[in-house]
Amino acid sequence: MSFINNNLKIVSFIKFELGCKCPDEVFESIELVENFHNGNSLTVKLIVGNKLMVVFIRNENFEYTQQEVLNHLHNRIKERDRQGLNRVRVVFAIPDDADTLNIQKKYTDIDIDEKAHVHFINSSKLDIILAMS
Repeated sequence: MSFINNNLKIVSFIKFELGCKCPDEVFESIELVENFHNGNSLTVKLIVGNKLMVVFIRNENFEYTQQEVLNHLHNRIKERDRQGLNRVRVVFAIPDDADTLNIQKKYTDIDIDEKAHVHFINSSKLDIILAMS
């Protein structure tokens, strides 16, 4: 585990790309708690202000079945609850030329938990996060 303090790029990404409305004081502490390579996939997990878990997932082929997305989300919701956190955001990297809005629409009807969010972000926008790996 390592702390990432005063990283304005990460804070801006979470606030503006992911739409997080957490108060500024939450962002005073950002902790890198998972940085895991497994074959062709990469997972980076941040805990922000002991309130928010943000998990970034990238597979080399950028393919995620709906079941994989749901499994990741369910697992991270359980983890959020065990750790006493408030919210979780699971972010999947997709190709830069992919239609993020179209992909995101597939998952807007998922009503799992009002404090859990799934995002699909073009891979190049995740460079600041994945550079920590």
